[in-house]
Amino acid sequence: MKRIAPESILGHCYDIDMAKTRYVLNAAYLYHWKRKINFRANLAVSSISADDQETTEFYRNNRNLHFRSPIVEFSGIAEFYLAKPSTGTKYNLKKPWKP
Repeated sequence: MKRIAPESILGHCYDIDMAKTRYVLNAAYLYHWKRKINFRANLAVSSISADDQETTEFYRNNRNLHFRSPIVEFSGIAEFYLAKPSTGTKYNLKKPWKP
């Protein structure tokens, strides 16, 4: 039986160089068209990179990996509700408090 350990799920997080991490920008827009129909658009822009120049491991330095790649993702979603969604406050916070 295979042992499930945090490193098998999350990978080896100790190998991340935080100084070389890149950005992620995300924007979303929701348009209420009809009572039960919404349209949603999402845009995500990011960049990934890797560099083996400063590693001390022999095999990683030998492969000489170096790249930078931009990632752009756009998605459009149509939402249809079978039942009317609740739009009120969860705890009725708009009502005045009475002791």
